[in-house]
Amino acid sequence: MEFPTIPEASTYLNLSLASPSNQETTCENVVFPHSNFHTNSTSMQAAKMHNEIPTTMNMLTPYENLVMARRFDKTAVDVTNFFSAYCAASIANVGLRFLARNQKCALLTALVATLKAEVAKLHRQLKQSNRHIEALEKKNRDYAKLVEVLQTRVSRRNI
Repeated sequence: MEFPTIPEASTYLNLSLASPSNQETTCENVVFPHSNFHTNSTSMQAAKMHNEIPTTMNMLTPYENLVMARRFDKTAVDVTNFFSAYCAASIANVGLRFLARNQKCALLTALVATLKAEVAKLHRQLKQSNRHIEALEKKNRDYAKLVEVLQTRVSRRNI
């Protein structure tokens, strides 16, 4: 049984901080042709190697690690190296997602703090405006009383 050749790990490992959706993926997955390596959407059918060693969630079980460790042929070593690189890339991908989520969380936290400060400032301005309106209404009532008094004086003079 012939295994496909394993390309260099640099073909699949993506250690940049850019999100995976912004990068063009032109390489073809040689070992799992029915899966998209960069989005980790491997079907269960595509997750079986040619020698029936299943890989679940991009990792080998401890028993399968023992089976692979007992084999000394070059193909098994290549496949083990591939799975190590594949798992490292998966972990790097998860790390990038956590980093992006943490950056977004920090941005939203800063935005919330800014909005709270703006709301507090607007609340102070509203209180100040309400006090100013109350003062103007009081002056208006006082002027209305003064106008009444003056009108009564003028009407008394005209009589």
